[in-house]
Amino acid sequence: MDANIDARRVIVWGTGAIGAPGLRAVIDHPDLELVGLHAWSPDKVGRDAGDLAGVAATGVVVTADVDTLVSLDADCVAYFANLWGEERKVIDQMARFLERGTNVVTTSIHEFVHPTLAPDDLRLPAEAACQRGQSSLFCGGVDPGYCTSGLALAALTIGGRVDQVRLQELGDMGAYEGWHMREIFGFGESLDFVSPLIEKGVIQAWWAPTVVRVADALGIDIDDVELVYEKAALDYDFDVACGTISAGTVAAVRFELRGMSKGSPAIVLEHVDRVHPDAGPDWAVPFGPEVVSYRITVTGDPTYTCEVNFSMDDGCAATALHAINAIPAVCAAPPGLVDPFTLPPFHSTNVTRAR
Repeated sequence: MDANIDARRVIVWGTGAIGAPGLRAVIDHPDLELVGLHAWSPDKVGRDAGDLAGVAATGVVVTADVDTLVSLDADCVAYFANLWGEERKVIDQMARFLERGTNVVTTSIHEFVHPTLAPDDLRLPAEAACQRGQSSLFCGGVDPGYCTSGLALAALTIGGRVDQVRLQELGDMGAYEGWHMREIFGFGESLDFVSPLIEKGVIQAWWAPTVVRVADALGIDIDDVELVYEKAALDYDFDVACGTISAGTVAAVRFELRGMSKGSPAIVLEHVDRVHPDAGPDWAVPFGPEVVSYRITVTGDPTYTCEVNFSMDDGCAATALHAINAIPAVCAAPPGLVDPFTLPPFHSTNVTRAR
């Protein structure tokens, strides 16, 4: 296929569980041109991007030199670094591109999925960088992201009277190698372990804005967002990707954020995340055989349910693709932090038969 002279010039930052499928998606996309790739690891620097993506050579060489990438004056950076707990560092890195006039799409700052509700210490410096460079910043993903926000609004297009909307992630995380499975969720820790999800208010920071934003879209006033948190164990040892889970330690977690309106839970966001399918047997499970599912249940008249199911690899790819598919719309957006509820609709345009 001939090169698309109107393709958006894109830099990819990160080559991990989300960045790697994101990189492949950019390389494969007829409307995007990969012009730069960032990685920190010495064993990756200097290699061709195609080598890391598992595809043919691209001619783009991996670099850790941020100055070089900024000077490319790309249309957009697809930023997929995993720097949980270092949000200001992430914003400072993004700001260098935003101030240069390069737009950013990311999955790395969950607080920015619904940016009007982000804390000032994160939001204000990002907004200032966008204004200086007349650029835009969009945070996407699946959850928080499309599968608990956009999918909910799509489901509500066929709704009638709405009594409650429940947004669920139901995940078997046994095959996921991420270090944060133990550090954040506490899998393999004592049942008395206080997870950073609770201790540092991560649940409220990452997911309460989704509850509030969906309620806003429905015109519901939320009086309070209540948290319920539970853990479950098994009575035997087993091994998963993140290590050995000993008998009596955390093998599943469940939490709910209940958006209360006039004394009733109007919008409920629920997570049930396991590293073994037998843990938490009384908690919700996916309808299908896939390991990660997102379910929207609308209770009212009518009452109905819809569900999206992923393998672990496909779930990681979908997380990246929500940001990547937004690139044209983000590049065309006014400067600032872009809300996925107000951004014009976007979708994949990488259709095989169109080539």
